[in-house]
Formats: sequence, structure tokens, C-alpha cells
Amino acid sequence: MSLRVEYHEFVDLDLVGAWNWYEDQEHGLGDRLHQHRHPNFGDDRRP
Repeated sequence: MSLRVEYHEFVDLDLVGAWNWYEDQEHGLGDRLHQHRHPNFGDDRRP
């Protein structure tokens, strides 16, 4: 069952990397999403 844990860790890291890459490609999109204050994103980018 260790494979399941490793798979989960890989998916989590991949999602973070994909989001960072997407923000690099679309500058400002992440800031626009954060302005909506969606609870899933949190307030980690408050000015």
C-alpha cells in the first residue's frame, strides 16, 4: 500500500508544480483569482 502513499505525494507535488507553471504562463491570472477570496485558495497573497 506504500505505492498509494507515494502516488498521493506525487500528485500533490505535480499539482503545485502545474499551478506554478500556469501562473508563469498567464501572468496576473493567479492574482485575479485571489481577489475573489475563494476559500479554497486562502488569503496567503493579501497585499
